[in-house]
Amino acid sequence: MLNIVLFGPPGAGKGTQSENLIKEFQLVHLSTGDILRSEVAAQTALGIEAKKLMDQGLLVPDEVVIGMIGRKLIRIKMQRDLSLMVSLAQQNKLRH
Repeated sequence: MLNIVLFGPPGAGKGTQSENLIKEFQLVHLSTGDILRSEVAAQTALGIEAKKLMDQGLLVPDEVVIGMIGRKLIRIKMQRDLSLMVSLAQQNKLRH
């Protein structure tokens, strides 16, 4: 497994570099900012908790962000497992 973490201030090029790495190595991109915005927009329990804090000008605690990342990783794994099952089913169907 290959894990790459890019750190830097806003506008430093993290997103640009991650796009290049994703294409080159077929990686999954996890952006905490994107995940946070998605959870808030979806009005999940964690998203609602985060929005309350952000509306007060507070930082979202690590526990909340880690929970969001965990949910995202589970969704990615489920998508990959489903893709693998579909691929195996298609291969099996072609053999018969």
